[in-house]
Amino acid sequence: RDDEPPFNENNLFSIDNNIIEPPFIQQQMKIEEEEEDIEGGMTMTAPQLTQPNSLLPLITARLVVDSSSDGSQKSLQSSQVGEISNGIIVDAIPIEKVTFCRTFLRSRAAIFWAVAIFIAITGLSIGLGFTLGRSSESSITPVPISSAPTPTPISTSELRDIIVAAFPSAAISLKEDELSSSPRRKALRSVFDDPFVSTYDESRIVQRWILATFFFSTSGESWKNSRGWLKSSNAFENECLWEGLSCNETADMSVGITQIDLQSNLLSGTLPPEISWFNESLLFVQLKDNNIRGIIPTEFGQLTNLQRFTLRENDLSGPIPTEIGSLKNLSLLRIDQNKLTGTIPSELGLLQKLELVNMRSNNLCGEMPEEICALASNNLASLQSDCEGSINCTCCTRCSIGDPSFCTPESQ
Repeated sequence: RDDEPPFNENNLFSIDNNIIEPPFIQQQMKIEEEEEDIEGGMTMTAPQLTQPNSLLPLITARLVVDSSSDGSQKSLQSSQVGEISNGIIVDAIPIEKVTFCRTFLRSRAAIFWAVAIFIAITGLSIGLGFTLGRSSESSITPVPISSAPTPTPISTSELRDIIVAAFPSAAISLKEDELSSSPRRKALRSVFDDPFVSTYDESRIVQRWILATFFFSTSGESWKNSRGWLKSSNAFENECLWEGLSCNETADMSVGITQIDLQSNLLSGTLPPEISWFNESLLFVQLKDNNIRGIIPTEFGQLTNLQRFTLRENDLSGPIPTEIGSLKNLSLLRIDQNKLTGTIPSELGLLQKLELVNMRSNNLCGEMPEEICALASNNLASLQSDCEGSINCTCCTRCSIGDPSFCTPESQ
């Protein structure tokens, strides 16, 4: 810098003659020489020392203040701070506040205080939460759990009225003086003994009574598998879960019974006409390979949504009901290997969706109706009967040997 004193070799320590003179002695000697020169009329050019005893140069800081409008800096003059000989003057610029904050935040002290504050806040929060939780638990008054209202018990007469309203024909068989061994009476008793019957609506009551009637009509006590049937436990409260019954993939009872599949299950007895109550939901009936006897109920003609009807390999007798011709959605009819008698009703020709009809191994007689043969031009691909001996059929796809001895003029 311009204001620093020039380098003077005289300021160096002298090692001549092994005598070292300190700088201030040299400076003092120089001052004395200069005073002698002044006295002799010479002009002084070197700066005077104000502190002759200083061993090291003094460093003087002067503050630079930015007070001008154009942003230029103005500094204090040397006259304002005083002249200091043998000194170094350093301009000092104030540290801005932002720079100070950044410097502090990067320091270890800032990190220490931040961690300390975080731990204090966390501990305070945990303690406050624990205290409030204890106080809230102590202030909660336990509310007693009220049990569900007990359903009003239902009487047998009320059950009978509900069932008769759905099946007027059942009124006689459900009289008080009817023998308790009747399948319908047993079914009524079974529904009445159900501990949950008071919670069922009328539709559920009728449905369970119908299924119980089917159970007792076909000797359900002797079935090979009767899992869930007439059970009153919660596990089998849903009839869709009973053996051989289906509603849909989700076992939704509101859909109704869609399938009865109890093939090869040792069913015996007769088919109850009450099954026709499922006319809106029932799609499949599979009861082959059992010991069911009696007739095919004419009420089955009300199952207008039925698609597959299989009663093969049983002991059914009597004629084929003409009401079967009302099953407009039927695609498969298997009544073979029974003891059915009479002629084949022409009403079967109304079933435009038929794909397979098997009436073999029965005691049927007469002609195969032309209306049925005409179905071959639609969907009917298989028509089987006893067309070798008892049935005269020119359109059958398969014939079995029939016994013509059953074909009397009365039967034809």
